[in-house]
Amino acid sequence: MKLSKEIKRVHIESDKIYGSPKITKQLKDEGISVSEKMQTSQLVVKQGRKPT
Repeated sequence: MKLSKEIKRVHIESDKIYGSPKITKQLKDEGISVSEKMQTSQLVVKQGRKPT
């Protein structure tokens, strides 16, 4: 599992409305280890989305 793929999946499943805080929460709820919101935020920005 690659974290960037999981972030993209959650973002798409949310109809592209989730920002990094909600993506981080969703991943943690699914049992995926995300060390901090900043990590998710950086990957969201790299994929061309706003971290919100």
